[in-house]
Amino acid sequence: MIHRWLRAPATKFDQEKLSKSTTINQARRNPGYFFNFLRQKRDNRELELSQKMPRKRSEAAPAKTGRTWSPIKGLTLTERGRLQVQARVRRTGRPSQTKTFENVAEAEAWGLGVFDGFNRNAFVDRRREKRTTLADALEQYKQTGLTVLKSRVQARSQVDQLLKSLLAQRFVGEIESADVIAWPRERRAATVRRKRRDAEGRVARIKKGRRLEIQREEVPIGEKTVLNELMRLSAAFVFARVEMKMRGLRNPVEDVPVKDKPKRRERTRRLRGDEEERLLAAPLGSRESRPPGLGIKRQLTHCLPQSP
Repeated sequence: MIHRWLRAPATKFDQEKLSKSTTINQARRNPGYFFNFLRQKRDNRELELSQKMPRKRSEAAPAKTGRTWSPIKGLTLTERGRLQVQARVRRTGRPSQTKTFENVAEAEAWGLGVFDGFNRNAFVDRRREKRTTLADALEQYKQTGLTVLKSRVQARSQVDQLLKSLLAQRFVGEIESADVIAWPRERRAATVRRKRRDAEGRVARIKKGRRLEIQREEVPIGEKTVLNELMRLSAAFVFARVEMKMRGLRNPVEDVPVKDKPKRRERTRRLRGDEEERLLAAPLGSRESRPPGLGIKRQLTHCLPQSP
């Protein structure tokens, strides 16, 4: 019955115009409107099929914003001026990808490359890496990534120091290993204010009036401090890749050569005065069966310089 109405010519009653907002439930209240509604849907569908996207640039109709054509299904190219071509790739189940080029050949090559990555399940969306700065990643790492650490107070201090650096203003996807290598050099040039100590390791104080005031001095940043901050930067990149879902983010700290990484300061302290005798005479706790200082004496034989 419905197909007979669709094939029959429209009557005067059926030719009354329906509004674009008319729904199928509203059209069902009157048979004439209902079949007119179906006929308009059929005509609109035939119009859409007849107006297919042109496959070539020469077949595209000119428009104010530029001609639009589709070389392959899912890839749409649009002119954006005289020297710009916008490529848009659409695939079901994938986020839409858009990029602008200066010529048509580069736009088509990029679109085919994106489709190839979709087919091989190897495409990685890097748009989030290009619009997220290192400062944003460090702030989120500071809020959610340091809560499970035992040394979170020290870690927060390291993150705050990284936020003051010039790397914090860069996008995480643009930071290279060369930038990470240059950062420790700038960090070593800085100084820190700390308490001054005497030869015996005690805090130096000066009497001013009725109170003793602690003396402070400016010292260069230690190599271990720079190394700890560098490791904290590496942890922030891992956090951004895993927790912030930046699958294509590469950790530039891992590519830094060992010779360019800061070195921990070796222990150079030697025993002074009667420290050797006191260590050898010290008891070993619950291990009273051993002679006093036996284990310490064995270690001292390797640490102390041998007499000629």
